[in-house]
Amino acid sequence: MTILSKPRRELLQKKRVGLVKIISLENGLWDLMESSGLVPKSIRDRFKLNKTPDEQVGELLNYIGKRTEEDYVTFGKCLNADNQRHVTEMLGIKQQGNFSMSKMTILSKPRRELLRKKRVELVNSIRLENGLWDLMESSGLVLKSIRDRFKLNSTPDEQVGKLLDYLGKRTEEDHVTFGKCLNADNQWHVTQMLGIKPQEFL
Repeated sequence: MTILSKPRRELLQKKRVGLVKIISLENGLWDLMESSGLVPKSIRDRFKLNKTPDEQVGELLNYIGKRTEEDYVTFGKCLNADNQRHVTEMLGIKQQGNFSMSKMTILSKPRRELLRKKRVELVNSIRLENGLWDLMESSGLVLKSIRDRFKLNSTPDEQVGKLLDYLGKRTEEDHVTFGKCLNADNQWHVTQMLGIKPQEFL
C-alpha cells in the first residue's frame, strides 16, 4: 500500500481539464471501479449526487489523487477494460509488470451481440433464486449492493434483464465467471446458450 507518488499527483492536476473532458463514466466504468473495490457504492453515490458528468469526473480525480499506487494502477485496468486505453496512456500507466491485462479484456462484440440476440430466451431460462445470486456474489462477479439494486421492485424476469445488461458491460473474464456460476448452479444449458467453451474454464 504505497501512497501515490508526487509526480503522479502532479500529473492528475496538470492534465485535469483534458481528463475531465475525455473520461466517460456511464458506459461501465462506474461498475468496473465498484466491482474492483476501487470505489465503494457509497462513494459512487456521493460523487453522482446532484452533479454533472464533468463534476463527477472531477470528484473521481480528487479521490484517485489521495489513493495509493496500487489504486492508480487498478484505475488504469478499469479504464482499459472499458475501452478507454487513451486515458490510461495520458495517466502514464505502463502495461507491464503487475499490470496484466489478461483478465481485464472488455467483452467482445460477438458476445455482446449474442446476449442481445438471445435475450428473450435467456430471460426465460435463467433462474436466479436457487443459488445463482449467492454464487455470483461470492465469486465477486456481482456485489451485494448491485444485487440489491437489481432486485429492488423488479420481477424475476426484470432482474435477469438487468443482469444481462450488466454482463454486457463487463469483461471476458467476468463472462466466463458467469458461466462457472451457472454450471455450479446446475444451469449448464444456459452456459451452452452463451457459447462458453469448456476449455475456457481451465
